[in-house]
Amino acid sequence: MIFEDIVAVDKLNIKGMANSRLAKSVHDAGWGEFNEIFINKAGRAGQLIVKVKPHGTSTECSNCGHKVKKNLLQRQHNCPQCNL
Repeated sequence: MIFEDIVAVDKLNIKGMANSRLAKSVHDAGWGEFNEIFINKAGRAGQLIVKVKPHGTSTECSNCGHKVKKNLLQRQHNCPQCNL
């Protein structure tokens, strides 16, 4: 099997989150079920699935690893180091 693309997903502790103040949101969103369906579908489509630690994934550049600070409203990544 040849993998053309890589899909990285956060390795979330859903059980731990379900016992926190986010419990209702976590259960309502069905994160665990969605994650399993997504991983299965991507795997069947020939995608390489990589689970990564969620700490820092929204601030670390996926290309060069440079930390880029963002506020909660910022949704786009612009790396001054590698211009990704």
